[in-house]
Amino acid sequence: MDVLVSYKKQIDDLDSAARRGFSNTRLRELTTLTRKLVFLEHTMVDQTSTIEALVKSDFCQNVPQDICQNLTVEQQRLTKAIHIFRDLLDSISSLFTAMMDSNLNNLMKFLDSSGLVIAVAALVTGFMGMNVGGLPWKDDLYGFWITLGIASILSLLIAYLLHRKQYLK
Repeated sequence: MDVLVSYKKQIDDLDSAARRGFSNTRLRELTTLTRKLVFLEHTMVDQTSTIEALVKSDFCQNVPQDICQNLTVEQQRLTKAIHIFRDLLDSISSLFTAMMDSNLNNLMKFLDSSGLVIAVAALVTGFMGMNVGGLPWKDDLYGFWITLGIASILSLLIAYLLHRKQYLK
């Protein structure tokens, strides 16, 4: 039971850490604690069948019934506590996963928006850089600067619109 009390403290620490954010260290601690509880749970399942067989055996007929009953009840309590702790760890793990998914979604949204801003500038300068006749400012001394200005203005306009829609956060 002392082991379960120490696990409960670790679960509470992980829970409070998960509410503040996530780190690789905390994720490793979560994985380690989950592994320990899995091993403990399987040990308790095996022990349950052993205790049931012991209570039904001839040996236990000579032992007072309240002792056998207490043994069975304590085994059930321990098994239930382990299941509760595993459920708590699963909820913390889900919280870590949701936080990582949210951060990844925000990063992808920012990268997509940045790519769109750069693509507009690349499109304008790509059209003006074609080696065909009839393009405006082809022979103008300031043609490069005019093209650069148009590309910059359009990129800034797209960036402003994306910022207003909160895509650049």
